[in-house]
Parts: sequence; structure tokens; C-alpha cells
Amino acid sequence: MRKFKKHKLIGLVLCVAVFVMAAGVFCRVMVWNANKIVSDVQMEAYGKTFLRKYEDLVQSKVLPAYHKYFSFLKDKPFLIKATISNSHGAAIEFIPSEKQIFQSRNVEGQIEQEIFSDKDPTILRAKIESYDHNEVATINYIGTGSYFKLGKNSTVRNLAVNTPNGSFLELLEISSILTQGVLVNGIFYPNTINVKGSNRKDAWSRKVAKEDALYYFKLDSRDAYLNSEEFREFVANPELTRIANEIDAKYKSGKYGGEYGNLEFKEDMAELIAVTDAHGIKHEFAKNIYEFVKEQPSWRERHWIICALMITFLGLILIWFFKWGRKWIWIKIKCVWS
Repeated sequence: MRKFKKHKLIGLVLCVAVFVMAAGVFCRVMVWNANKIVSDVQMEAYGKTFLRKYEDLVQSKVLPAYHKYFSFLKDKPFLIKATISNSHGAAIEFIPSEKQIFQSRNVEGQIEQEIFSDKDPTILRAKIESYDHNEVATINYIGTGSYFKLGKNSTVRNLAVNTPNGSFLELLEISSILTQGVLVNGIFYPNTINVKGSNRKDAWSRKVAKEDALYYFKLDSRDAYLNSEEFREFVANPELTRIANEIDAKYKSGKYGGEYGNLEFKEDMAELIAVTDAHGIKHEFAKNIYEFVKEQPSWRERHWIICALMITFLGLILIWFFKWGRKWIWIKIKCVWS
């Protein structure tokens, strides 16, 4: 018996040891794979995942009438053009095309210099003051040969840059930047280009593609919000409708019928108007929402057949109870206690 327990303990220890060794090997393999240079196959998967996630976000969060504010969606299909540097960084460009296709190339120079066609490090550069990942970066010109440290996500849009040789970026390994509509020394780069300081596989995974698509969707949403009152109305509509429904419910339940009911109504309407001011839209929009809500039939009016059936069923139960039910219940009680 003791020998059996001893063998069992030895077997358990060996199993644990094998498991620990396997886990260690697995972790080392995962780290090794993550540190490998990204392949064209993975870049293609990144590009397709990015596009699919971006479109899903627009389709699920924005009504069709407002898709016009998302120009990136209107430009599809795309030629997905990947550039992989063997020394530093990688980039992917989305070029409007007749059909979705993929191209890839490998280069030797640093990715930011390859994309914007400049390899001279002693040039006038642009300093990008990076805010949090939801903020668009701003551009300030500084002296020759300087560089900047860039956060995880920054964006440069609709920018004209004049430098002696063309390059205006210097990315760290952890840096990434999204450019669109950039004019560098008279050369226009109109398309969306995602440039990363890393050329490693873990920087171009499907998971990262989804995160980048969400970031880009938020940027486009913010631009639409800032540039269009119509889109601001769309964003504000749920909050305005909620407040309008609360006011209408109070009105229909008679809560504005007291001595100061008119003042309470005025205060609640002021809250509704304040939301429009916060979003920079006209007061008429909020008032129209309230009028629309007020004119909507109640649930009972919209489902009168269901209400009639429920009332009829409840009536039948009450009739049964008062005519036969009480006697039946009393008999059951007597049987229990007897």
C-alpha cells in the first residue's frame, strides 16, 4: 500500500513537471513568434480585419442616413497596400479601387522615410504633440535634426509640410500614426495610411486591427460631430428623447397639476433645452422631439387587443373565484386540516 502511494506521488510530481515545462516552452514560442517580423499574410489579415471591423461599427452604431459622414466607408473597395521594413516599422495604405485586392513589398530603410520618400536624417522635422489616443495630434515646426516621442495612437490629417527633403516623421518602436490628406513638399498623400514604428507580428495582429479600427471610427465620428449639426442632432437624439419621455410621463400622470406644476414643467423643459445647447444644436430640435413624443399613443392604445384580452381573462378569474373558487378553496383547506 505504501509503495503504491509512493508511486502515485512520483507520477503526480512528474505530471506537474511536464506541465510546467510545456507551459514554459509554449510561452517562449509565443514570445518568439511575437518578436518575428510580420509577414505579408498577416498584413493582409490585418487590413481585412480593420476594414470589416470599421464597417461593422458604422453599420451597428450609425443610422444609414448618416453614413455619408464616414468618407472612409464610401471609398471602398480598397487596394490594401502593405509596406514592411526589414529594419524598422511597417505601414498599410488603403487606396480606393475597383475591387478589394492586396499588395505587399519589403524595404530596407525606416518605414517613415520609405513611405514619405526621404532618407536624410538632417532635415527640418515636425514635432507632434501627442495627446491621449482620442485626440488628433497638432503640428509645430522646430529645428533641424530633432525628433519626437509619439504615443500609441496619433493622427495627422489635412496637413501641408515643407521640408528640405520630404520626411517629417521619426517613429519609436511603440509609436503609431494615422495620416490622411497629407501634402509633403508638393507630393499629396490623400489616402489613409497607418504607419507603425514596429514591424513585429504582435503589432499587426487581428486584435490590434480591431482596436485600430475602433480608434479610427471614433476619430471619424468626432469629425462628423464637429463639422455637421445634423450629425450632432443624431448623437443628441437618444438623450433628448429620454428627457422628453420623462416630461411626457409626468404630464400624463398629473404631476404638473399642482399649484407650482407650471414651474416644474418649465424647469424640466429648461433641462431639455440645455442638452441642445451642450451639443450646439437649435432649440427647435428639442421642442420637436417633445411634440413628437407627446403625440405618440400609449402602450395601452397601441396594444388595445392585448389589453382587452388581459382584462377579459382577469374578469373571468374573478367571476370564477367569487362564484366557485371560494367554496373550492375552503374545501381544500378543510381536507388539509382534517
